[in-house]
Amino acid sequence: MVEFWGQTPYLFGVSVRSPQGEVTPTAVLRGKKSQTVRYKRSGSTVLFDALAIEQNTGRLLVEIRIIDPGPGVWEVIVENQANMIGGQYDLYLPITEFLSSKVTFSRPNPYSTIVNPAYCDQSITVVAYDSRNMNVSDQSGRGYSLNGAIKPDLAVPGVDVPTILGVRSGSSFAAALAVGGIAQLLEWGVIQNNDVMMDSGDVKSYLIRGAIREDNLEYPNPIWGYGLFNMKNVFAYLKSFV
Repeated sequence: MVEFWGQTPYLFGVSVRSPQGEVTPTAVLRGKKSQTVRYKRSGSTVLFDALAIEQNTGRLLVEIRIIDPGPGVWEVIVENQANMIGGQYDLYLPITEFLSSKVTFSRPNPYSTIVNPAYCDQSITVVAYDSRNMNVSDQSGRGYSLNGAIKPDLAVPGVDVPTILGVRSGSSFAAALAVGGIAQLLEWGVIQNNDVMMDSGDVKSYLIRGAIREDNLEYPNPIWGYGLFNMKNVFAYLKSFV
């Protein structure tokens, strides 16, 4: 499956070329919500399902599902149907864990790869990086979100992290480290009565205040967010007000 997200108010037509060269008719999907096309040579079937206005973004959303796809390069062809110049669109594959075999874009763009719920305003979104060489993990999503929200918020170590299961990598392990720090912050605020009204917005603000930022980078940053997660700096900032 591939998700196509088209910028409002543009109207897009979408078709798919198989590795054998067969091309589906262009699916414009204005009034008709779905279309199904079966290739004669390969026997594969392409299903187009669309939402003209997706609820959260207002964008055109087209889900392209290929049933029994053969190996090779599949091409998504996009046409601007609105007689308007420009118009941004984005294509997304499912996360790796939801794929049964290796599927990749031949010319991927690593930006705007943060997806729901990580791009929600209320969430604290972290990107995983290698603290040894200061490189962001190539498996971590990058900002910003499609609606222009500043994401990620912080960069947290998430490559070769020692755990009880052995050495592990991934944004989930970076998130676990961040949660440990947040638990300490909530203990300071709520349990120790320093800020009993502390909420998720306050937590995010404190973490951003204490983040480490490099002089040669502009913040917020689509890769590093507001800087490197650092609880020592967070508590140093808090103590200056106590």
